[in-house]
Amino acid sequence: MKNIAFDVRLYLPVAAGLLVTMAAFGDGSGSGRLLTPYSGGNASLKQAEDARLREQTNCDIRGVKLQGTQAPGTGYGIGFAYVSQGTISSPPRYSLDGQNDVGQTVSISLADIDDFNVVKVSGARGSESVLFSVHEFPAISVAQLLKLKPSYTKLRESFAAVVSVRVPLSFDGGELSLVGTDYGSSAGKYHVLFPIRSVPAGGAVDVVCGVPGKQGHWWSIQSVITDPNCPHCKAYFKK
Repeated sequence: MKNIAFDVRLYLPVAAGLLVTMAAFGDGSGSGRLLTPYSGGNASLKQAEDARLREQTNCDIRGVKLQGTQAPGTGYGIGFAYVSQGTISSPPRYSLDGQNDVGQTVSISLADIDDFNVVKVSGARGSESVLFSVHEFPAISVAQLLKLKPSYTKLRESFAAVVSVRVPLSFDGGELSLVGTDYGSSAGKYHVLFPIRSVPAGGAVDVVCGVPGKQGHWWSIQSVITDPNCPHCKAYFKK
């Protein structure tokens, strides 16, 4: 399993003497600044829910291998939508919605997806479905996170899951696709990135959400970011 946002520490160049404005606080070690969207790392239920909603609309993909082209799939502010003849026929959704392997309805926010694989497309043309294997992290509700206050280590050990999700490949004349914007584009100016059908079986799509290296993730509460094992809870500044 790979998640770019979770594996990379970002080094942010700043001018000497420039104050960086973000919700971050030092840990006293002098080795970096802890990243959190919350003052002091303490969040109310509403603050955490709002942060999660913001994060799921700010997810990127890069370098996705596609069938029939050498050009990798790349996009910003991605979402899932049904597309008909190049036209986005449904509003983008910022979650993967379908049924799990026991037929229960599931909805996994993009803010909680490390990556997903296209396992296979099956069914008769026009009534096909696509089976995804989703690496979900963290697989925890906002309320549960704030109640348990886990360390990053505990969050990774106990609240990471692999979920099978089956989604209709077509709906209302459109085909399931990833849509997104170009870097720096105004919100809402979506275009088609690629149809899900073009991802080869077993092909992985890494999802990078939020603003890594700037303010942390929605789950970046104090108990998480003060864990020394968290690989992406600090911003390191070049001197």
